[in-house]
Amino acid sequence: MPLLIALDEYESALRTVSIHAQIGLEAGPHEAQAALRMIFATCEKAAGTVEDVLSHPDAAAQVCAIDTSSLGT
Repeated sequence: MPLLIALDEYESALRTVSIHAQIGLEAGPHEAQAALRMIFATCEKAAGTVEDVLSHPDAAAQVCAIDTSSLGT
């Protein structure tokens, strides 16, 4: 899996966790439990994605190939 795709998936996972955490904080017990289950599932999927990327044979080359010139560093 290309690194940039994995980073996009990771960012999406963080947004999903944030949204469901807010739902859990504002909801009743049943909705909060459902939100926690969704957060857990999202974290498990993100962990799998990160593992796939890190175990990819070209992972180091992909990291070195990222152009950071547009980041102002």
